[in-house]
Amino acid sequence: MPPRIRRPRAVPTACLTLILAFAGARSATAQAGYPSGPPGAEQYRLTLAGLRKVMPVLRDQPQAKCEEREAKPDPYALTLAEMTATLERCEPIRAALAKTGASAQEAASVLGAFMYAGRRITQEESALALGKQAPPLPPGPLKDNVTLIRQNEAELRRLTQSSSRGGGTGVAR
Repeated sequence: MPPRIRRPRAVPTACLTLILAFAGARSATAQAGYPSGPPGAEQYRLTLAGLRKVMPVLRDQPQAKCEEREAKPDPYALTLAEMTATLERCEPIRAALAKTGASAQEAASVLGAFMYAGRRITQEESALALGKQAPPLPPGPLKDNVTLIRQNEAELRRLTQSSSRGGGTGVAR
């Protein structure tokens, strides 16, 4: 009997959906050897309160208005400072973040840490699908972020799904 292949869980899909919605497809150069996320974001410890503030803003804002003026950046190639500047240049995002009390710098840190954790979850799920196990993570922010995401799958799915598809209200709690 052939080995049973496990299907990855929904968390990576929710994580990656938001990341790709923010940044679009990565360039061929970035796909060849991109880092797991913006440098510095791997040390940011996510909180559910921070995710609730930032994710609906990044999910619901009309990215096309900002992207018409500049090339779509590859978030995996940006530093946190560059990601912050990209968010600050987008008036709809800047205004929506201000309503939640979050700064562009906080949003960039949350998104960057979410990207790192999403990438790690995808690695773990891919290894499981192949009947293997990803190397264990040492204690620290990345391990804590992966745990937070896994423990709050349903809420994060709601926070990362487009409100036009029936997921979430776009209102941070």
